[in-house]
Amino acid sequence: MAEEKSLADLVVGDRFWLGYAQELVRAAVSAPDRRAEQLTNVIAWFWSVYSAAALIVFTTRSQSLAISVPLALPVILLIVAYWLASEVRIPIRIEFDPRVPSEIETVHHQATLQKNYMLSWAEGVTGLAAACVVVAVVVALSTKAAAKPDFYGYAGLQDSNKLVLGGTFPKQSVLRVHVQPLGLVPPAAKDVSLVYRISDEGELQAQADVPQADAYRVTVGWNEAKVEKTITIQVKRGE
Repeated sequence: MAEEKSLADLVVGDRFWLGYAQELVRAAVSAPDRRAEQLTNVIAWFWSVYSAAALIVFTTRSQSLAISVPLALPVILLIVAYWLASEVRIPIRIEFDPRVPSEIETVHHQATLQKNYMLSWAEGVTGLAAACVVVAVVVALSTKAAAKPDFYGYAGLQDSNKLVLGGTFPKQSVLRVHVQPLGLVPPAAKDVSLVYRISDEGELQAQADVPQADAYRVTVGWNEAKVEKTITIQVKRGE
């Protein structure tokens, strides 16, 4: 037969609240450990989401500073947050005299504050990393995808010394074009270097005077987001 509880244990009174306070004190140190474990799982999940978002943005949008910086910053922030959350779960070395209750209380309070302090930092850094990704994705989605550069050339019949150049490039970029004659080339023929500025529509339409040759190797270079980019094509006469 189950032992009957006293009326004091059944009624919400001083003994009830003293028992409740006892449970809170005992859980004051273990609670941050459980929250830290949950946070590490959230960080691991967020890392996979962040990796997918970063891959999509970096491969479909131009790498401007407004997008690259907030999107690259979470790499460091998430590592720091994971380290802080892991530190919360590590037991804290404490020393006290078991014969002095006030000393035990002080050490317990200090350990609780230390764990909660590290946990707060871990949660704050994780939130900052999430905010950076959100800002970067919003900026990327509000920015039009940069047109993929497209470059082509056409050389007419044998009696023509005109080389038609066309393509799509970043707006207002400066193109450096180098034309090298190939095949049957007159002895005095030299390479041709040209400079063009792309229009506001991002299109190149130009004609270049070049030496007579069977074909031409055309290399175009430009700067995009402080990165030097080049395209090289070979243009056969009449094709």
